[in-house]
Amino acid sequence: AKFFEGMGANFSNYATKAVYSGKIVGTAATIGLGVTINNTGIDAGSAGIVTAGTIAAPSALTLKYGGTTSAATIDSSGRFLIGTDTGRSAGGVNAQSQVEGTSYQTSSLNLISNAGATAGGVPHLSLAKSRGSSDGSSTIVADGDFLGTIQFVGADGVDLANIAANIQSKVDGTPGADDMPGSLLFGTTADGGTSPTERLKVTSTGGFRFSNGLFDEK
Repeated sequence: AKFFEGMGANFSNYATKAVYSGKIVGTAATIGLGVTINNTGIDAGSAGIVTAGTIAAPSALTLKYGGTTSAATIDSSGRFLIGTDTGRSAGGVNAQSQVEGTSYQTSSLNLISNAGATAGGVPHLSLAKSRGSSDGSSTIVADGDFLGTIQFVGADGVDLANIAANIQSKVDGTPGADDMPGSLLFGTTADGGTSPTERLKVTSTGGFRFSNGLFDEK
Protein backbone atom coordinates (compact mmCIF):
# COMPACT_ATOMS: atom_id res chain seq x y z
CA ALA A 1 0.00 0.00 0.00
CA LYS A 2 2.92 2.37 0.72
CA PHE A 3 3.97 2.11 -2.93
CA PHE A 4 0.68 3.73 -3.98
CA GLU A 5 0.65 6.33 -1.22
CA GLY A 6 -0.57 9.66 -2.48
CA MET A 7 -1.14 8.36 -6.00
CA GLY A 8 -4.44 8.53 -7.84
CA ALA A 9 -5.89 5.23 -9.01
CA ASN A 10 -8.87 4.05 -11.01
CA PHE A 11 -11.07 1.21 -9.71
CA SER A 12 -13.20 -0.40 -12.44
CA ASN A 13 -16.57 -2.02 -11.97
CA TYR A 14 -16.35 -4.66 -14.70
CA ALA A 15 -20.08 -5.46 -14.49
CA THR A 16 -21.11 -1.94 -15.51
CA LYS A 17 -17.83 -0.68 -17.00
CA ALA A 18 -18.10 2.31 -14.67
CA VAL A 19 -14.81 3.88 -13.53
CA TYR A 20 -14.45 5.57 -10.16
CA SER A 21 -11.63 7.89 -9.24
CA GLY A 22 -9.86 7.17 -6.00
CA LYS A 23 -6.56 6.64 -4.23
CA ILE A 24 -4.81 4.42 -1.73
CA VAL A 25 -3.14 6.07 1.25
CA GLY A 26 -1.33 3.91 3.76
CA THR A 27 -3.75 1.10 4.65
CA ALA A 28 -6.88 2.90 3.45
CA ALA A 29 -8.46 3.15 0.00
CA THR A 30 -10.85 5.92 -0.98
CA ILE A 31 -13.30 5.28 -3.84
CA GLY A 32 -15.55 7.91 -5.35
CA LEU A 33 -17.18 10.37 -2.98
CA GLY A 34 -16.77 9.46 0.66
CA VAL A 35 -16.33 5.67 0.40
CA THR A 36 -13.32 4.50 2.40
CA ILE A 37 -11.99 0.97 2.79
CA ASN A 38 -9.46 0.33 5.53
CA ASN A 39 -8.37 -2.35 7.97
CA THR A 40 -11.48 -1.85 10.14
CA GLY A 41 -14.11 -2.09 7.41
CA ILE A 42 -15.95 -0.04 4.79
CA ASP A 43 -17.24 3.45 5.55
CA ALA A 44 -19.78 4.56 2.93
CA GLY A 45 -20.70 7.77 4.71
CA SER A 46 -24.47 8.31 4.66
CA ALA A 47 -24.95 4.88 3.06
CA GLY A 48 -23.67 3.08 6.14
CA ILE A 49 -20.61 1.59 7.81
CA VAL A 50 -19.37 -2.01 7.71
CA THR A 51 -16.94 -3.12 10.42
CA ALA A 52 -15.89 -6.47 11.78
CA GLY A 53 -19.12 -8.28 12.67
CA THR A 54 -21.27 -5.16 12.29
CA ILE A 55 -23.20 -3.38 9.53
CA ALA A 56 -24.46 0.03 10.61
CA ALA A 57 -27.01 1.56 8.25
CA PRO A 58 -28.45 5.06 8.82
CA SER A 59 -32.04 4.00 8.16
CA ALA A 60 -32.79 0.62 6.53
CA LEU A 61 -30.49 -2.13 5.30
CA THR A 62 -31.60 -4.08 2.21
CA LEU A 63 -30.05 -7.28 0.89
CA LYS A 64 -30.51 -7.80 -2.86
CA TYR A 65 -29.90 -10.57 -5.37
CA GLY A 66 -29.47 -10.17 -9.10
CA GLY A 67 -28.38 -6.62 -8.41
CA THR A 68 -31.89 -5.17 -8.06
CA THR A 69 -34.29 -7.66 -6.44
CA SER A 70 -34.79 -7.25 -2.69
CA ALA A 71 -34.34 -10.44 -0.67
CA ALA A 72 -34.59 -9.08 2.87
CA THR A 73 -34.68 -5.77 4.70
CA ILE A 74 -33.83 -4.64 8.22
CA ASP A 75 -35.85 -1.46 8.67
CA SER A 76 -35.22 1.56 10.89
CA SER A 77 -37.18 -0.11 13.72
CA GLY A 78 -34.96 -3.22 13.60
CA ARG A 79 -37.64 -5.40 12.00
CA PHE A 80 -36.34 -8.24 9.80
CA LEU A 81 -38.52 -8.34 6.69
CA ILE A 82 -38.43 -11.04 4.00
CA GLY A 83 -40.34 -10.48 0.75
CA THR A 84 -41.22 -6.89 1.64
CA ASP A 85 -39.48 -3.72 2.75
CA THR A 86 -42.44 -2.42 4.78
CA GLY A 87 -43.53 -4.01 8.05
CA ARG A 88 -47.24 -4.16 8.82
CA SER A 89 -49.53 -5.30 11.60
CA ALA A 90 -51.53 -8.54 11.53
CA GLY A 91 -53.94 -9.24 14.36
CA GLY A 92 -52.60 -6.24 16.26
CA VAL A 93 -48.96 -7.34 16.04
CA ASN A 94 -46.32 -5.56 13.93
CA ALA A 95 -43.72 -8.27 14.56
CA GLN A 96 -39.93 -7.97 14.55
CA SER A 97 -39.71 -10.81 11.99
CA GLN A 98 -42.08 -10.84 9.01
CA VAL A 99 -42.40 -12.91 5.84
CA GLU A 100 -44.74 -11.75 3.06
CA GLY A 101 -45.16 -13.20 -0.41
CA THR A 102 -47.47 -13.76 -3.35
CA SER A 103 -47.57 -17.57 -3.09
CA TYR A 104 -47.68 -20.17 -0.34
CA GLN A 105 -44.00 -20.89 -1.00
CA THR A 106 -42.83 -17.28 -0.65
CA SER A 107 -44.93 -16.74 2.48
CA SER A 108 -44.07 -19.94 4.37
CA LEU A 109 -41.49 -21.11 6.90
CA ASN A 110 -39.83 -24.54 6.97
CA LEU A 111 -38.01 -25.93 10.01
CA ILE A 112 -36.08 -29.05 8.99
CA SER A 113 -34.05 -31.33 11.25
CA ASN A 114 -31.46 -33.87 10.09
CA ALA A 115 -30.55 -35.38 13.44
CA GLY A 116 -30.41 -39.05 12.51
CA ALA A 117 -32.16 -41.42 14.88
CA THR A 118 -32.03 -39.06 17.86
CA ALA A 119 -35.46 -39.25 19.51
CA GLY A 120 -35.62 -35.54 20.39
CA GLY A 121 -33.91 -34.36 17.24
CA VAL A 122 -37.00 -32.78 15.68
CA PRO A 123 -37.76 -29.10 14.94
CA HIS A 124 -39.15 -27.13 17.88
CA LEU A 125 -41.32 -24.02 17.85
CA SER A 126 -41.15 -22.55 21.36
CA LEU A 127 -43.36 -19.77 22.72
CA ALA A 128 -42.05 -18.66 26.13
CA LYS A 129 -42.90 -15.98 28.69
CA SER A 130 -41.48 -14.66 31.95
CA ARG A 131 -42.80 -11.88 34.18
CA GLY A 132 -39.50 -10.03 33.90
CA SER A 133 -39.14 -6.64 32.20
CA SER A 134 -35.66 -7.07 30.67
CA ASP A 135 -34.02 -9.46 28.23
CA GLY A 136 -32.64 -12.59 29.87
CA SER A 137 -35.16 -12.53 32.73
CA SER A 138 -36.56 -15.72 34.26
CA THR A 139 -39.05 -14.12 36.66
CA ILE A 140 -41.67 -16.74 37.51
CA VAL A 141 -45.10 -16.56 35.90
CA ALA A 142 -48.34 -16.93 37.87
CA ASP A 143 -51.56 -18.95 37.68
CA GLY A 144 -53.70 -17.54 34.87
CA ASP A 145 -50.85 -15.99 32.86
CA PHE A 146 -51.01 -16.53 29.11
CA LEU A 147 -47.80 -18.10 27.76
CA GLY A 148 -48.30 -17.89 24.01
CA THR A 149 -50.79 -17.40 21.21
CA ILE A 150 -51.15 -18.74 17.68
CA GLN A 151 -53.69 -16.61 15.81
CA PHE A 152 -55.34 -16.80 12.41
CA VAL A 153 -56.10 -13.47 10.71
CA GLY A 154 -57.93 -12.63 7.48
CA ALA A 155 -57.97 -9.38 5.51
CA ASP A 156 -61.41 -7.72 5.68
CA GLY A 157 -60.88 -5.38 2.74
CA VAL A 158 -59.44 -2.69 5.00
CA ASP A 159 -56.63 -4.25 7.03
CA LEU A 160 -55.44 -7.39 8.83
CA ALA A 161 -56.67 -6.37 12.27
CA ASN A 162 -59.35 -8.95 13.06
CA ILE A 163 -58.63 -12.45 14.33
CA ALA A 164 -60.75 -15.36 13.08
CA ALA A 165 -59.46 -18.01 15.51
CA ASN A 166 -56.65 -18.64 17.99
CA ILE A 167 -54.94 -21.25 20.13
CA GLN A 168 -53.54 -20.11 23.46
CA SER A 169 -51.64 -21.64 26.34
CA LYS A 170 -52.24 -20.53 29.91
CA VAL A 171 -50.76 -21.38 33.30
CA ASP A 172 -53.34 -23.63 34.97
CA GLY A 173 -52.30 -23.89 38.59
CA THR A 174 -49.48 -22.66 40.82
CA PRO A 175 -46.08 -22.87 39.09
CA GLY A 176 -42.76 -23.45 40.82
CA ALA A 177 -39.25 -24.74 40.17
CA ASP A 178 -39.54 -27.56 37.59
CA ASP A 179 -43.35 -27.34 37.89
CA MET A 180 -45.38 -25.63 35.16
CA PRO A 181 -49.06 -26.71 34.97
CA GLY A 182 -50.74 -25.52 31.79
CA SER A 183 -53.91 -25.55 29.74
CA LEU A 184 -54.74 -25.11 26.05
CA LEU A 185 -57.56 -22.81 24.93
CA PHE A 186 -59.16 -22.93 21.48
CA GLY A 187 -61.12 -19.90 20.32
CA THR A 188 -63.18 -18.93 17.27
CA THR A 189 -64.84 -15.68 16.22
CA ALA A 190 -68.60 -15.68 15.60
CA ASP A 191 -70.14 -14.19 12.44
CA GLY A 192 -70.24 -10.43 12.89
CA GLY A 193 -67.53 -10.52 15.58
CA THR A 194 -63.98 -9.18 15.59
CA SER A 195 -62.26 -11.31 18.24
CA PRO A 196 -62.27 -14.98 19.29
CA THR A 197 -64.31 -16.49 22.11
CA GLU A 198 -63.04 -19.52 23.99
CA ARG A 199 -64.80 -22.66 22.70
CA LEU A 200 -62.71 -25.48 24.17
CA LYS A 201 -60.31 -25.72 27.09
CA VAL A 202 -57.98 -28.65 27.77
CA THR A 203 -56.98 -28.43 31.44
CA SER A 204 -53.72 -29.32 33.16
CA THR A 205 -55.32 -32.54 34.44
CA GLY A 206 -56.29 -33.69 30.94
CA GLY A 207 -59.96 -32.78 31.26
CA PHE A 208 -61.74 -30.67 28.69
CA ARG A 209 -64.53 -28.11 28.76
CA PHE A 210 -66.64 -26.85 25.86
CA SER A 211 -68.23 -23.41 25.76
CA ASN A 212 -71.67 -25.05 25.68
CA GLY A 213 -71.12 -26.23 29.24
CA LEU A 214 -70.12 -29.85 28.59
CA PHE A 215 -67.18 -30.81 30.81
CA ASP A 216 -65.10 -33.94 31.27
CA GLU A 217 -62.82 -33.70 34.31
CA LYS A 218 -60.01 -36.17 34.88
